[in-house]
Amino acid sequence: MFRLLRPDLEIVPLLGIGPVRLGATRAHAREAMRRTGFGLERSADTVDFYCGASLLTECDDSGYIGFIEVRPTRRFTAKLYDRDVFATPAEELFELAASVDGSGPHTFDHREYTFPNQILAMWHADGQYNPSRLRAYPVWGAVGVGNGAYATAVAGLTGEEP
Repeated sequence: MFRLLRPDLEIVPLLGIGPVRLGATRAHAREAMRRTGFGLERSADTVDFYCGASLLTECDDSGYIGFIEVRPTRRFTAKLYDRDVFATPAEELFELAASVDGSGPHTFDHREYTFPNQILAMWHADGQYNPSRLRAYPVWGAVGVGNGAYATAVAGLTGEEP
C-alpha cells in the first residue's frame, strides 16, 4: 500500500513551528507554509489558517507573527523535543516541557498552561484529540508558541507577571 509521507513540523519555543518563525512577516510565513505544501486556506483579521486549520499564525498590527499554534491532524507530525505532540500523553508532554522550562515547579492543568520561559502554551487535554483509536489517553488539543507580547497578554489575563 502506498503511504504519503507526512512532514515533521518541529516546535521550537521562542523561535517558531516548522518553517514559520516568530517575528517573520505575514507574507514570509505564507510563503514558508506554501513551500511546505500547505498553502493559505483562509484568513480572519490577524489570523491565517493552514492545513484544515491544523496550523494557524497570528500577527500583530504591524504584520509580524507573534503566535503560532498547531492542532491534531493526520497531515503532518508536530514534534516538541523529539516527541510527537499528538501521540504523547498530555501529562507526559507537560512534564517534559516543565523539565526544560527552568522557572520553578509546575502543576499539570488539563485545561490550559503556559510555560513562561518558553512561552509555550498547551490547551485542553482530552482523549478526543488522540488520533489513534488504539491509545486511550488524553493528548493536548492545541500547542502553541508565542513572543514577548503574547506572554504579556497571557500574564494580563492570569494576573501573573510575564
